[in-house]
Amino acid sequence: MRDLFKRIQVDEKGAFLNIISETGAKFGAGLKTGAVITAAGLSSRMSDFKPLLPYKDTTMVRFLVSLLRDAGAAPVVVVVGYRGNELRKHLEDMDVLLVENPQYAETEMFDSIKLGLQRLAGHCDRAAFVPVDVPDLSPALLQRVFHTEGSIVRPVYHGRPGHPVVMDAALIPEVCVYTGDRGFRGALESLGCGITEVEAENDGIYNDIDTIEDYQSLIGKERTRTLYIVRHGAVEFPGGEKLCIGRTDLPLSKTGRRQALQLQEYFHNKGIEAVYASPLRRARETAQLIAGGDIAVRIRDDLTEMYMGSWENQPLASLQKKLEDEAPGGETRYSALLRFSEAVNQIIAETSGDIVIVSHAGVICAYLSERMNTPLETSRGLRQPYCGLNIFEVRIGSSPKLREYGVRANQVPEETS
Repeated sequence: MRDLFKRIQVDEKGAFLNIISETGAKFGAGLKTGAVITAAGLSSRMSDFKPLLPYKDTTMVRFLVSLLRDAGAAPVVVVVGYRGNELRKHLEDMDVLLVENPQYAETEMFDSIKLGLQRLAGHCDRAAFVPVDVPDLSPALLQRVFHTEGSIVRPVYHGRPGHPVVMDAALIPEVCVYTGDRGFRGALESLGCGITEVEAENDGIYNDIDTIEDYQSLIGKERTRTLYIVRHGAVEFPGGEKLCIGRTDLPLSKTGRRQALQLQEYFHNKGIEAVYASPLRRARETAQLIAGGDIAVRIRDDLTEMYMGSWENQPLASLQKKLEDEAPGGETRYSALLRFSEAVNQIIAETSGDIVIVSHAGVICAYLSERMNTPLETSRGLRQPYCGLNIFEVRIGSSPKLREYGVRANQVPEETS
């Protein structure tokens, strides 16, 4: 049997020296490598959900999917569990295979690895594995590991092993029946087929993100940003009677335009990176006035107002409704909350500075109720005037923290801290 550990050499700059097979061909040519990302855990030691944390202008899970795919991995399997529906929606445009671990709260990471490997079986020649909270991997390292010969290949840094681990797909059945108490590493070492090590250039291969301090260290420094969620300005109602409007598309009134211009003045020297808006006219016009032509307004359909069903376009005075009532045939508050929250998370992930989101009272109040930990059923009772400002502090690894809500533009101090 060959030695248990073989070390792959790199030059003094860390560049990979191609591994050549006995036939003289570069190893890896024609072999298909699939990959498993485990993202099922509770993130219990973090104040937020690790897969959706901002990282390099995207999120950790999307970054890893793209990194693996760019290195040649296909298919890519993501194992989900906790907040699985959010991850499914978050990854729906990335052409990944999703596997659910329904017992994520009671099982270990190795159980999720097994589920992912079983999904890969039969679809690739080799299988790679990396946890979602180990994103600090370089494309060059992945190429070296993927193209290194060996039944099992893993990177090491100063003798300590890390990720990704690559194995022959033929070993998957043996790994999946391992019942020892040493997890994935124990399963691999129990095979007795040798582990080939590739020297990595830094400790990113084993630096997992378990705490907020780990995350801040990964990013490099703690950043505090400001998120402004703004209700649109006053609306021009036909005939002057106030109506219940959800998706009904009405313009701003003259008063609404003046309110939006007050916000333009307020935001003028705040260094806003981006302005987002619902596609409905009253929100778009408010956002365009706030941006003042200096920033292109980004329109997102998922920032739109709730559809109000049979209440739509009915005079407000004629509706005998209680705070907790749902609009018959309309979008529920819970559905609106999920949609709007996902939009906010994505916007935070794709930006790096202070941002403005212009939307509507219904979805904003649902979001406020979650951030304030108040009953969703009574969210309609939260104060939300036209062009009202809701100001949030955004810190790395944490959900947006509400500082002020329902503040009118002419009542906002010159600086908020």
